[in-house]
Amino acid sequence: MSYEVYDAAAAPDGEEAAWQVVVEYSNKGEAKPSTLLDVLPQTYGDVEAAEAAALEVARTFSPPDPWSPQGRTVFRESAGFLTQVRGATKTFHFSTRVVRRV
Repeated sequence: MSYEVYDAAAAPDGEEAAWQVVVEYSNKGEAKPSTLLDVLPQTYGDVEAAEAAALEVARTFSPPDPWSPQGRTVFRESAGFLTQVRGATKTFHFSTRVVRRV
């Protein structure tokens, strides 16, 4: 069995990489891989702008589970946010992070 490999290419020599938002969440049920990583395509010139975008994603992203969201709580982390999404019968979480290729 093989899994998708994430390719995080480095910035060209002498060029500083831009900031991006990454969302890590659990895959549906027993699907493999167990977690998915979405590197959002939008780039930001400074970390503050990327953090503001990450907060918006933490508040609005719709992960595959739960199927019937009832509410969410967003927690601040050192490099992003942890979001807890309450469903009708279970609670799930996902992480929204601010990253830069090195």
